[in-house]
Amino acid sequence: MGVLCSRGRLGHVSSATAGSFWALGEKDVYKLAEYYHSNKNMRYKESKELASDLIKFYEEMKERYRFDSLDISVDNADPGFISQINTLAREQGKYWLSAVACSK
Repeated sequence: MGVLCSRGRLGHVSSATAGSFWALGEKDVYKLAEYYHSNKNMRYKESKELASDLIKFYEEMKERYRFDSLDISVDNADPGFISQINTLAREQGKYWLSAVACSK
């Protein structure tokens, strides 16, 4: 797994309630882990708590796969959520994490 992970890592947030962590190989992409929360079926969470949960998820991936920094692409029409992730990460001293909008 170390060789695979050394080729590249990708964080992707598909919504405020779902995020994933991928490893990029030479020709393949592998999903290593996923975060999911259902506001419908689980306890309801506001966007700030969801952003905090996503940061915690990526922090766990950072510890497990030992990377120095991570840009996560956010597939979310709300630029405020991207800003919220970045603001919370900075407040928590997690300068290794940066959320950016997906290019479509």
